[in-house]
Amino acid sequence: MKKLLIPLVVGVAVVIAAVAISDDEAPLEGILLSFEAATDDDGNCTPKRFDRAMIGDSNLYAVRGDTQYIMPTGTTSIPFQIVFRSTDMNGMSTSDTISMLNHSGSCSELTIKIEIDYCEYLMPDGREERACPVIQTEGIEVFKSVSVTQ
Repeated sequence: MKKLLIPLVVGVAVVIAAVAISDDEAPLEGILLSFEAATDDDGNCTPKRFDRAMIGDSNLYAVRGDTQYIMPTGTTSIPFQIVFRSTDMNGMSTSDTISMLNHSGSCSELTIKIEIDYCEYLMPDGREERACPVIQTEGIEVFKSVSVTQ
C-alpha cells in the first residue's frame, strides 16, 4: 500500500504544479521589466524592478546600459545591469533591483530613462556582446514616465 501511495502523491503534486504554471500567465518572450513604486521612511520614491527572462538555450547572461532617474529636484544616473545567474527547471531566470535615488520626490514625479547598450551571451569561448531580445515593461503607470531604448 505504501509503495502505491507515494507515486500517487507525487503525481498529483506534479499535475497541480503544471496547471498552476500554465494557467497563471502566457509564456514570456524576451525580457520583462516589472516596475513597482515604493517609498522610504521620508516618503521619497525608491523604485523597485523585477526582471524575468526565458533563457532556455539562448545563453543570455547579462543586459548592460545606463539609467537616468529624473526628479524635479535633480537627476540620478546609475549603470543599468541585469545578470541572469541561474534558471529554474523551465529555463526562467529572475533578478530584482531597488534603486536608492540622490534626489527626493514622489514616484508620480519620477521619469525613468533606460538605454540598453548590449546583451552578453555565454559562449564556449567566453562572453559575446550581441543585440538583446525584445524588452517588455509592466507597472510603469505609477511613475511620471518610463522609457526603454535599445
